[in-house]
Amino acid sequence: MQAVVFQSTAEAVGCSNNYLSHIETAQCKLSLSMLLRLSLALGESTDFFLLDTPYAPKEAIINRDIAAKLAKCGPARKRRISDGIIGFCVSEGQRRFSQPADGRSDEADASRI
Repeated sequence: MQAVVFQSTAEAVGCSNNYLSHIETAQCKLSLSMLLRLSLALGESTDFFLLDTPYAPKEAIINRDIAAKLAKCGPARKRRISDGIIGFCVSEGQRRFSQPADGRSDEADASRI
């Protein structure tokens, strides 16, 4: 971490730079309370801290990867990707979809494919 970010993170979670360094390098045990404070301070889910461990939920890794790629896309491209996913699911016989953010129904999306 950069020194300024490191210092501000330590201040935000109420610990010393030294303790935060020990957490970062796995030289100490991390309490649940500190994990939650770090999660809030860094704007990450608690799963984020498990991503490089054998305890990471596979779905969390996949979701994070997809989210990072989608963040680089504009709204039109995201819509095309969504339509492609719906098309794939329909072709696989999967009729359960979550409600899209734009409020359109799944059936309306599926009928366009």
